[in-house]
Amino acid sequence: DARPACPPPCRRRYAVGFVDEFQDTSRNQLALLRGIFATGRVTVVGDDDQAIYGWRDALGDAFGAFARTFNGATRVALTRNYRSGGHVVAAAVAVVAAIEKRVPKTLRTDAPAGERVVVVRVDGGPAAEA
Repeated sequence: DARPACPPPCRRRYAVGFVDEFQDTSRNQLALLRGIFATGRVTVVGDDDQAIYGWRDALGDAFGAFARTFNGATRVALTRNYRSGGHVVAAAVAVVAAIEKRVPKTLRTDAPAGERVVVVRVDGGPAAEA
């Protein structure tokens, strides 16, 4: 991209940045980060398994795009689930395993297995689910 980075005063003002829910970042938002933090430091946090805004132009490979944009970026996978029991984590792993281009990671929990997950099929569309 031949566009210049943000002006020096902007880059000096925002020398360090933090972005949460990065999995839902669009190409334009990534370009903005690149412009502001081209020579600074930026940390992004998110879970590619929870990317839900593809319909809103979110990048399908936001973390890969980040690594390509910010050479030398370090990736730290947070794989421990603190909220859910073993059965829920196992069910989640089974669901996300079908995601194309998913970054492989092993999810785990130290919580007890808990109750088994029950899958319920509801006919009649969204209104019937409620």
